[in-house]
Amino acid sequence: MQGADRTVRVTIKYFAQVKAVTGGTEDRVDFPGAASLVQAVDWLAETYGLRMDGQVLGVLNGQGWNQLTDGLDTRLESGDVILLVPPIDGDSA
Repeated sequence: MQGADRTVRVTIKYFAQVKAVTGGTEDRVDFPGAASLVQAVDWLAETYGLRMDGQVLGVLNGQGWNQLTDGLDTRLESGDVILLVPPIDGDSA
């Protein structure tokens, strides 16, 4: 039963308009030891109604989620930092 009670503590930081939705700049969240980014996305949806559908960009430890080899199946580890930012509008017109 090793690891059954293990949790991972992740820091989730919010920027720009995302901060307005969450009402704060960061959360520290404990997930089960076998958690992946999927559980973080679910937590964000349940807690704040945030959806990772292009309206918010996610970064894990400096890498965009779409750059991660395992994508949202990437396992979380204690000390991981997730950043959530709105997409940058490249329209200069």
